[in-house]
Amino acid sequence: MKKMLAMFMIFLLPNLCLSSPPAGAAAKKHFPIELSFINHAITMPFDRIVLSPLHPGFSLGTEYAWKVARLGRLFQGFHAGYFYNEFTAKAVFLQTEIGFRLTLRFGLFVDVEAGIGYLHSFHPREIFRLNDEGEFVKAKDGGKSAALFSAGLGIGFDFSRKLGWPVSVFIRYQPFIQTPYTAEESILPQSFVHFGVRFKLW
Repeated sequence: MKKMLAMFMIFLLPNLCLSSPPAGAAAKKHFPIELSFINHAITMPFDRIVLSPLHPGFSLGTEYAWKVARLGRLFQGFHAGYFYNEFTAKAVFLQTEIGFRLTLRFGLFVDVEAGIGYLHSFHPREIFRLNDEGEFVKAKDGGKSAALFSAGLGIGFDFSRKLGWPVSVFIRYQPFIQTPYTAEESILPQSFVHFGVRFKLW
């Protein structure tokens, strides 16, 4: 009896360790890579999607799925990025978002999200200060810190649903508020338009 139990355990344990987890658990383990090219704009208020003029930037990130169902996915995103606006600022940002993505059987999806982050902005051009001799000299620009509060609405297509390709493409509109902005203006409403791709490496 003991020998049979030992042999059973010897054959059973490797099978348990190598067996595939449920689909939901497996989906949670995927950390897709998301890259998007963005256009930055000052929008007061969030009444339009601005595509021109071009103020370019990019965002790189990933996401973790808290809950996965056949058609829906509750996720948390993590992103870092940069943008350059010749009229207002050049800036780097870090942010995290909570979102929900609804994906139809053939691959079309929509997602909504809300996020919070950190924005560090710099003057878009060189700045100067008046020295003790009454001359203007180039000044160091250490930038300024601000909080970022965002929302987002996106639409895209997941090629894995029909073709098995681990790739999605999307467009996302992301309005956000920067605070503080200046001593005179406590907040500045802005927006990103993302054109992106999301893919799984493992």
